[in-house]
Amino acid sequence: MKNYNILSKICITAISFIFLFAPSFVGANVLIDFDKLVPFLLLMFGIFIAVSLVAVASYIYFAVCLMFLGRKTQTPHRWMAWVPVLNFLLLCRIARKPNWWVIFVVLPIIFNLFTFYFVSSENVLFVLILSLIQILTSLALIIITIILWVSVAKMRGIPAWWGFLTIIPIVSLVIMGILAFSNKDKLKSEGPLPSSEVG
Repeated sequence: MKNYNILSKICITAISFIFLFAPSFVGANVLIDFDKLVPFLLLMFGIFIAVSLVAVASYIYFAVCLMFLGRKTQTPHRWMAWVPVLNFLLLCRIARKPNWWVIFVVLPIIFNLFTFYFVSSENVLFVLILSLIQILTSLALIIITIILWVSVAKMRGIPAWWGFLTIIPIVSLVIMGILAFSNKDKLKSEGPLPSSEVG
């Protein structure tokens, strides 16, 4: 998930430059060498396409890993692995943590939207407070995600400290693969999901 978010921000940055900054340059009273600008914009578009493909591939890989983990831990509703936000709920259930922990992935989204909406507000203090809350909720999400992966690592019979490695973008993909695709007879499970958590 973290990899997907990072790649998405890169894509947004590239698109912002192409569709926001470039038109402003065209409308300005400055001399522009379009022979040099067009290749640059094509390069940015190519980067955007490449990053988008990587982001989609990472998301699919993450979903598949969650589905395999759900199967090995006898967690129901494994289809949630493909749905944003619900995939975090599935991760909570796989780690045998409370369902309400999903709020930690919802809050950053909400405050991101609020910050984006009020970014041009004249009330600087209000914007700063929103930005601070956004940072705190994002930090809380990172901490909760680490706790979840540490729990999953323990359940799968892998050293708990491996869960901390999931904060490293590329390494996290490797850790997910090990947790999801390792030989079943070498790993342990804590049994099916408690009936109180199903549904």
